[in-house]
Amino acid sequence: MIGSYIVDQCLEKGCTVVIVDSLVVAVPTKENELREVPVYTKAQQEKYGAKVDLRIGKMQDREFMRKALQGVEYVFHLAAQGGFQRPFSPYFDSNITGTSVMFDIIWEENKNGTKNVPVKKIVAASSMAMYGEGSYKRKNDGKIIHAKQYRKKEQFEKQQWEYRCPETDEVCEPFPITEDHPGNGTSAYAMSKQLKEKMCFAFGQELGIDICMLRYSLTYGPRQSLHNPYTGMISIFSSLIMNDKAPTVYEDGNQMRDFVFVSDNAAANIACMESANANGKCFNISTGKGTSVATLATFLIKAFGKEKTLKTAFPGSFRVQDCRDMVLDSSALKKATGWAPTITFEQGVQKQVDWVLEEKKKGEVIKDYFTEATAKSGLVHTAESDAKRRKMA
Repeated sequence: MIGSYIVDQCLEKGCTVVIVDSLVVAVPTKENELREVPVYTKAQQEKYGAKVDLRIGKMQDREFMRKALQGVEYVFHLAAQGGFQRPFSPYFDSNITGTSVMFDIIWEENKNGTKNVPVKKIVAASSMAMYGEGSYKRKNDGKIIHAKQYRKKEQFEKQQWEYRCPETDEVCEPFPITEDHPGNGTSAYAMSKQLKEKMCFAFGQELGIDICMLRYSLTYGPRQSLHNPYTGMISIFSSLIMNDKAPTVYEDGNQMRDFVFVSDNAAANIACMESANANGKCFNISTGKGTSVATLATFLIKAFGKEKTLKTAFPGSFRVQDCRDMVLDSSALKKATGWAPTITFEQGVQKQVDWVLEEKKKGEVIKDYFTEATAKSGLVHTAESDAKRRKMA
């Protein structure tokens, strides 16, 4: 999704664009293994016609990447395997192996001074997931805490949802995360993004390529996949509501998230590519404003006109590797490049709702992929279900 908006904005600037995309997404099978399925129709593949050079393949394919990178000077690297499902290895195969192959090809094609792949700068996608748990402020003295670990499962089972200071055990307030947060994400996806950042900076320095890494907050908008059960909270809730199912919210629904509209995200990528002030830096892309998950669910139910028949479900379920609050501070990005978000939460979500409804009119079959995928994952818990499992054991 984000890549297509970057392409749009590059074309508006008169750039010659090469798109590298597998045009598939990995989804779980009944055996909870990952299977790749197409996510774009032929019409979508032909969206740009002769304006771009569309190369369909995987970054892990060395010869494919060798051909795709010929003559390329600037790279937006967004290819990734996202999600939280098992197994672990696909995240590293896609996010790490694919990235290292890209640098291998740049080195191989230029080592004799031929400059067949004259890459000057790479702007690459990281993720807020690398932070793990968020940043918080103690109420009694205002101390800022960069959380070093997720909340403990025992706390979840007592339905004590808020982040508590490890020193005083007091409930803390969410605080916007700055880029100096050490990053303690322990999911396969989060760790792959942490390593990707280190790889890009190290290999870029060795090869003389300017690097900028961008940590995305939750990005949404039209074109977000309606088939991938891990594509994003807004698409997931929309698919449930369109199937007359109540959106299910974990914990108490008061956890905060930072939603940034896709065109704003793309504009940040462009700004970082154009600005020398972004070279060698890592920035958050965000609005800096938190919205509760319960607020999002309520807004979507109303936007789809289902407020008389649906109400948000709060079953008290949880995932032990979920952060409580995740709001990012993007002031460093604004200072370096002048970028700032332009689309409000209400405007952006309504744009996505309008797009979903239009897709349905065009014949798009909108199914609920999330419920089954979540049940298979084994990652969602309730205090009752965990007690039952312990008794059976």
